[in-house]
Amino acid sequence: MAAIDENSIDIEKLGYRQGTVGVVVDKNNNFLIVQMVDYKENEWRFPGGGIDDGESPQGALLRELVEELGTSNFELIGVSQYRSQYEWPMGVILSRLRKEGETWRGQQQTHFLVKFTGSMKEIKFKKDEIRQVKWVKRENLSSHFVFPGQWEFINQVLQELLP
Repeated sequence: MAAIDENSIDIEKLGYRQGTVGVVVDKNNNFLIVQMVDYKENEWRFPGGGIDDGESPQGALLRELVEELGTSNFELIGVSQYRSQYEWPMGVILSRLRKEGETWRGQQQTHFLVKFTGSMKEIKFKKDEIRQVKWVKRENLSSHFVFPGQWEFINQVLQELLP
């Protein structure tokens, strides 16, 4: 079997994995953000994940929220017309290819507005994926979304779903 390295992959021929993002808000208009275990201290995102074969985007998001946050007390309120798309680093592409035998070049995501209907003590996040979770006010979100273009996109989604 030939060695798999970045020279053996034609990125242009790879597709994008479909994914979902939950813009989770509580009754006090705080937003739930997560810091993944491989993120730096100032890097955050909304929860979500990939869509498995045969799943609807809505079903995938609700599954991911239960898996990542340990509760099912979420209500889907709306869906954004905007979809984000990003490229994975070559290390992620190679790792997935070696581990699973197939991969994508990145992810395209559908964003949903989600109301959290439970109590804060119910949230028991998946510690092998998420380092920490935090509830923040809307005016403080921009300082947490530091990836290139992340805040600009999220702000557009927020203006659409929560004007």
